[in-house]
Amino acid sequence: MTRLGLGRRRWVRPSGLHRLLDSLPERAGRQLWTYVVATHEPMLAAVAREVLYPYFVECRTPKGFAAEEFSSINANGLFEVAGALTRAAAAAYAERRWGIVDPAATGRALRLLRKGGILAATWLSRSSARCLGYFPVGGLPDLACLGYAMFSMSGYAGHVRLDRLRAGLFVHLFLLRPVAVDFLLEQAIDVGLVDGPRGGVAALRFGSLDEAADAILDRRTG
Repeated sequence: MTRLGLGRRRWVRPSGLHRLLDSLPERAGRQLWTYVVATHEPMLAAVAREVLYPYFVECRTPKGFAAEEFSSINANGLFEVAGALTRAAAAAYAERRWGIVDPAATGRALRLLRKGGILAATWLSRSSARCLGYFPVGGLPDLACLGYAMFSMSGYAGHVRLDRLRAGLFVHLFLLRPVAVDFLLEQAIDVGLVDGPRGGVAALRFGSLDEAADAILDRRTG
């Protein structure tokens, strides 16, 4: 918390974020905290945006890899049928794209997303080979995650540009399709977080996440 600027003197003054984390069920709280971390950690955000989202949502290989090449790295095609991604595949992208040669970096990012309730993992085997594969948990993130995403977007005080939301970290991290964002926006309108969008812009009905926390906790998605 100190590192994220939430408390610089070894104590934390409770904010809307802390109240949400304290009151949400464990899975929703893990999702929210993972999103908060990803907004401050470029590496984690990049893994979601450039590796996981293309592979799991857009059904394509990450940029810079041919389909056969990436399949070979990803356990020689073992996981194409299962729909999972290996640490080796993520590490290969990180080395080529960012020059990160230590596979532990992307391995930690995948484990964090697993603990955050965004990915799950299982061991799969073929002949003598055995490998851990990561795949999306599925389901929608809690409304608290959308609330934090909207109130933390910079540059448009009191308003949210929906094109930025649909193309931003919220969508990439939680591996969402556009229709899922539209559904969550309807929930946010019902709760009273935002007014109905006009011209691709939604007006926030609260001045900050602190003010919106009660509305999120009173009526959030299950």
